Amino acid sequence: MIWRKAAASIAGLILTANVLSACGQSYLEPYQVAYEGYEELNHNLYRQTGMADDRCVVADESVFDETEINASAAALFCLDSETVLYSKNSFEPMAFASLTKLMTALVTLKNADLNQKITVGEEVLIAEPGAKLCYFQPGDTLTVDQLLRASLIYSGNDAAAALAVGVGGTEKAFVKMMNEEAEQLGATSTHFENPHGLDKEGHVTSIYDLYLVFTECLKYDTFREIISSASYDCTYQKADGTKRTVTWLSTNEYLKGEKNPPAGVNIYGGKTGTTPLAGNCLMLYVSDKTGRTYISVILGASDSEQLYDEMNKLLEKIAE
Repeated sequence: MIWRKAAASIAGLILTANVLSACGQSYLEPYQVAYEGYEELNHNLYRQTGMADDRCVVADESVFDETEINASAAALFCLDSETVLYSKNSFEPMAFASLTKLMTALVTLKNADLNQKITVGEEVLIAEPGAKLCYFQPGDTLTVDQLLRASLIYSGNDAAAALAVGVGGTEKAFVKMMNEEAEQLGATSTHFENPHGLDKEGHVTSIYDLYLVFTECLKYDTFREIISSASYDCTYQKADGTKRTVTWLSTNEYLKGEKNPPAGVNIYGGKTGTTPLAGNCLMLYVSDKTGRTYISVILGASDSEQLYDEMNKLLEKIAE
């Protein structure tokens, strides 16, 4: 998908916003981007004719019962038929916690060798209370692949920070790469402030933008394999030259067998996220009994119990 800034060359055009009910259609739609601290993208963007040909298009959300899901936002997309089965606040910018690491993974997969070794620095010393950490120390050495798995499976914030510096040179440079990638994907409600998703003002996305990022990630076999893993055994070299072996469990309760989806639904994998501002979040790649594939996502659940209960409500739409 290609998105362009409103400019003098198109200032004379009269743009009509069409509400569509399916995917794979061409349309023009004005979309206002505005959030504090990122004024350079606070302008009208126009979705260009022909750019929705392989994407789901969210219809008028009034056709869905928003009271069905109590979380802040939710959606269910069928990748095969390119249809939207449910949508609530899919274009609303909001905090999204460790779902940030989906873009961290995408930028890493596009720009780094998985076998590249990274010696981590001070960036891994994250002191924020409640932050999920692998407890790396400056001088520890891991491969990109190991850090990617620690980031996606265990959701280690220090692993994501180490990837940012190891791949981008500095965290600031890597975050710039993340924002550039978001713009290229047409993720116009998105702005990144860090590579891990810990709460920070101006760090926002929307469900639809996450859908764009996730579908791009799914093009990589490595990504699909990692997000399907219930655990990861890792051995890496510590700063003092000794080895550390650790097992990191997935944060996805479906993969660990702690939660069960509706009958007929297969959970391939996904990514969780939890912070005080974002609440409980979950994005999944799933299939029904016929093999059709879907992306389901919930943002802003009040707690883990609500998150998985309401995710199952979404998944019941494709169950037996």
